[in-house]
Amino acid sequence: MNTWLAQLDEVELQLLAPILFFCRENQEQAASYLCKDGPISPIASAQETIDIKTQYYDVLNARPLKVVWESVKKEMSVLVCSNKGHYAELKHSLEELSRSDTDKIVLTIASAIGNTIGEQADEITGFCAIILYFIINGSEASYCADTRRST
Repeated sequence: MNTWLAQLDEVELQLLAPILFFCRENQEQAASYLCKDGPISPIASAQETIDIKTQYYDVLNARPLKVVWESVKKEMSVLVCSNKGHYAELKHSLEELSRSDTDKIVLTIASAIGNTIGEQADEITGFCAIILYFIINGSEASYCADTRRST
């Protein structure tokens, strides 16, 4: 069991991946809003008309591809569900952080996973926050069982 998971704050995870305020039921749906080919996030505007495609073109093109989401899921399952591998030192350092360090925990994980899969940490932080949110709102055991079944 990873005791560092119990230190995560649900609201802090939502702030790292704001789509979690809207998509609380399905991690795949939440992550799709962060992928390049995914839907546009819900927005509110006081303007009478808004050209979303023009206004958010740069944002949409900056999103990572879905293959990055798949890679993050795979690496996160290694981190959370395995006691061996290249994340052993990371797990030890996560145990040292406190509950007030949710941001540090997620950013540390994103940095390590990003280094493994060749992506920038800031591009995958939201993905990491989404997975961690669903783990702490379910259970570590069911998450690991589900990832073993899907691989």
